[in-house]
Amino acid sequence: MKGFFFKEHIFMPYERMQAIDDKQWFFYRPFKVCEVQIHVAGTEKTLTLHAIKVTEAVEIKQRRTNNFGVIDVNDETEGNSVIEQAKWTVELSVYHTVLEAVLSLKTYVGMFVLLSFITQVSEYYDSHQLEASVSKIISLGFFVIVIVVMGAFIISTLLGILMKLIRHYHFIVSGFADYFVIERGLFQRHRTTINHAKIQAYTLKHNWLMHLLGYTSIRVIQAGDDTESSNLIMPLIKKDELSVFF
Repeated sequence: MKGFFFKEHIFMPYERMQAIDDKQWFFYRPFKVCEVQIHVAGTEKTLTLHAIKVTEAVEIKQRRTNNFGVIDVNDETEGNSVIEQAKWTVELSVYHTVLEAVLSLKTYVGMFVLLSFITQVSEYYDSHQLEASVSKIISLGFFVIVIVVMGAFIISTLLGILMKLIRHYHFIVSGFADYFVIERGLFQRHRTTINHAKIQAYTLKHNWLMHLLGYTSIRVIQAGDDTESSNLIMPLIKKDELSVFF
């Protein structure tokens, strides 16, 4: 229930909860609260609880999975609720996180934007001004031009790697009896709980760079989802390790 002048009551059956994603900014941790997003099966609607106690978020997940007594909502460690012992855990190392950023074509978006910007700017130049600018650049020498281009490329790549590290920092997938939990993020920890019964299919996605080196990523599609709204459960994994992971 929410609202002051106009009250709104949202009824959410537990069986319609597709996935539960709780986000905890670093400044939320001292207060032991988090933001919870509950995805509704069959729709694009998401119910957001902006700041609730971590123990309350755990209780929602507990009731959704019907594992009463498994999760102790009163036991907490470092602001994060303690859940049942994981049957298996897979963690993405820092090396593989950096490798994922290097292999991702999105890392080089900055370089593409820079080249596009140069192309757009050149259209507004007078032909004589453009020729003069080109002549001036050439007069600086080929070596300087290469340094400028490589510098822009390196800066773009480093920014892309930094964004990946922030987003996928300490990426962990923990498996339990009826569900698994995905945790990631540096400044904001994301925890997504996915019930095995809700899983429709797994998809493998990789670009040509990843394909050449034998890597791929794994996404999960739940009931009512499509490929655009699938959840990333492993950003980078060797193809020959897929059978062991599954």
